[in-house]
Order: sequence, then C-alpha cells, then structure tokens
Amino acid sequence: MNIAFYISRKGGRVEKFLKKNIELRKKVKVIISDGEDNLHLKDFFEELDIKYIYINFESLSLDKKERNERLSDVMLKILKENKIDYCITFGKHILKGKLLKDYENRLINIHAALLPSYRGRKPIDQAVSDNAFIVGSTAHFIDEGTDTGPIILNVVQNMEGFYEGGYDKILDSQLLLLEKLFLLLEENRITLKDKKVKIIGANYNYYMTFPKID
Repeated sequence: MNIAFYISRKGGRVEKFLKKNIELRKKVKVIISDGEDNLHLKDFFEELDIKYIYINFESLSLDKKERNERLSDVMLKILKENKIDYCITFGKHILKGKLLKDYENRLINIHAALLPSYRGRKPIDQAVSDNAFIVGSTAHFIDEGTDTGPIILNVVQNMEGFYEGGYDKILDSQLLLLEKLFLLLEENRITLKDKKVKIIGANYNYYMTFPKID
C-alpha cells in the first residue's frame, strides 16, 4: 500500500506521525506541499526515503478557483506517476475535477472538528466561539463539497483540553486518528455503501462520558 500526504502549512502533525510510527511510515511514498511553511521538512522527509514535491503557486497570478483546479491536476499526475493508493490531506485548497473522479474514495481529509459540525476554515475557533463541550477531528472521504464526504472515523475529546493545552492539544489527537486509519486501510476494513462508511469489525455501540468519572 502506497500513501501520499498533501500538506499546506507547517506539516507538524505529519512530522510527528512519521517520527512516532516507524513501521507505518514505510507506506508513505510522497509528500505533496503547496506551502512554504513546511519547506524546512524537505530534508527530514527525504532522509526517510519519502519524496517531497513542492508546488509553488505564489509566483503565479491565479485566482482561488484556478489554483484549486491547477493543484488538483498536478496532484493527479503525481499520484498516478508514483502509484499511490490513498492520499491523506491536510491541505488548505479544495480539490476539484478529474482528481476526484479518478481517486474517488481514495482521497481522505483530516479535519479538526467533529463533522458535520464546523465545516470549512478555522473549525477549532468556530467550536470555541460556540462554547462547544466536545471537540475532536474527523477522517472523511473527499467529495465535491466542502467537508461533506462520508465520515470514516472520529477522535473525540473534551474542550477542556484546548483551554489547558491550546490548539496542539486538539491537533495532536490526530496522530491517533492517523494510526487507526493506516491500519484500517492496510486491513481493507473500510466499506462504503450509499455514501455511508461501515468499518468491518468495529463496535458502533461504544460510548463513554466526558469528563471521565472514576
């Protein structure tokens, strides 16, 4: 199984994931970046034998729609050339066009909210503004909408973690999400019917209280 990541910003969660998971990182073949904020990670990725491809849009006079379309076309070419099975995205641009068709149900976004709540930009800030009690992150397949694709799994925590540890407290929980996701993909346990995900062998009746009370 060959995995690619698409990142836009600092790439901190991807860096932490690769440092922590020695076996799982062997499946990661390509990092696609469209942001200068993670250029400092190029040597780190390449030391792990992971190809780092930086797409510089800053020098091009493109509007938002053109950028999304151009990025999607370039990404499709890269994914096919490197025989990528799944691409996991942390990127800021909305993917479009033939990429969505050719990689249907193989593009997975990691979103810092419990979808379908708080779609779009700055989801943690949206949750804080609403004084949300429960927060977390979602892994979901990408479709033509914005954060509307079928949900695969969530990681959940109480908002108190944000007040104690800031954004990293919420975002670092995505490491667990990635670990579970890699294993589910490797074991081929993710099924999709009528735009709804069902994980083979998963317990969908699991629940707990927040806060945890002994």
